[in-house]
Amino acid sequence: LRVFPSLKELASRSEAQDKETWERDLTQELAQPKAFEIVDNILRESLIISGVLPLNKEREGLLNLIVVDEILECDFLSKQAPAIALPTLVGYTTKLCDLHTPIAAIDDGDRPTLLQLFIRGNPFRGSAGLTQVAQAWTKKLLNSGNLQALVIYGSPYVLDRLLPTLPAEVPCVFSYGQMPFAQGIVMRKLLDSKISLF
Repeated sequence: LRVFPSLKELASRSEAQDKETWERDLTQELAQPKAFEIVDNILRESLIISGVLPLNKEREGLLNLIVVDEILECDFLSKQAPAIALPTLVGYTTKLCDLHTPIAAIDDGDRPTLLQLFIRGNPFRGSAGLTQVAQAWTKKLLNSGNLQALVIYGSPYVLDRLLPTLPAEVPCVFSYGQMPFAQGIVMRKLLDSKISLF
């Protein structure tokens, strides 16, 4: 006895194959060097920079403090992410904190600190709590004279709030992007690094 697939099954298989082919074609199209070049240009041209770059070449006792919304939900950060890896290569120790980390829990050791803020507003939840944490860290580091530089990824509203509080000599770099590609552009600009992790 031979069983033939129904027309419905054949149509379903055909749709699945068409979708798979379409996704593969789209991925190949988007992964072309020209697409990467366009993304690179958009990220570079949309950077907002103030202060003097690159950073001074101090190399001892440096802290790379990264503030995020939720540490466990940061798919854009890993040990290999440029926001962590490039500062580490030039002598920074990295510490991560989030909205729930008390400021007193992070021992900044009274040392020059690169403060990186990954803040993206959520229309349902907002980013007010994280913005307050970012403001508190910025104020603490400014008051102690340890804010070496400020990097803001994601929210131009946080930039608008924090930039007026910075002295002219403290570098600040803003990027709309939070992905590793954007981090690499920012870190190479800030650290005057020719190192590429990609």
